[in-house]
Amino acid sequence: ISSAASDVYKRQAYLYMQPATIQTVSTLAETRTVHLPDGTSVTLNHYSSLSYPERFKSDNREVELSGEAYFEVSKNEKIPFFVNTETNKVRVVRTSFNVCAYNGSNEFETTLVTGIVDIYTLKGEKPITRLEKGEFFGLYNGKAQKKILPSYDYLKWKEGLYCFDDSPLSCMFSKLEKYYNVKITVNNPKLLDY
Repeated sequence: ISSAASDVYKRQAYLYMQPATIQTVSTLAETRTVHLPDGTSVTLNHYSSLSYPERFKSDNREVELSGEAYFEVSKNEKIPFFVNTETNKVRVVRTSFNVCAYNGSNEFETTLVTGIVDIYTLKGEKPITRLEKGEFFGLYNGKAQKKILPSYDYLKWKEGLYCFDDSPLSCMFSKLEKYYNVKITVNNPKLLDY
């Protein structure tokens, strides 16, 4: 190795050893698409925020999400991609999927379009479930629901449309509150579980 090449290598190694600056992108009453340093594309829904490093580590790619986002993860089978939320994390290698997990909501949802994802609790070593193409997983106040989706209408929020199928009313109202920035009051709380 020449002296010049050795110097370049040392500078690059030094840069990767430095802590990366964290970038945060937030939305209000809009959707927004962000491209991450590895080429991953993320579309954020209304009132969502995504935090990610200006460059990923050499052994994993991790982002923090509060809200809802649709991910198209760039392929890198050697470096897994993690989406961390307030209650759960999603691990992928290469895939397209949606995560909905607003802080303070006690709701967590993942819809898988392509590939495979594993879902963990934040401190879990083993996945609580694995999703394959077309599957949906939701946690509502600790109650788990897993199903095969008849269509991807659920993801039409990217086009400004909200479609619900076999979702609890509490989930529907929560999403509509966020989308329209209003508070929906239900006089009979038993209805929220339907």
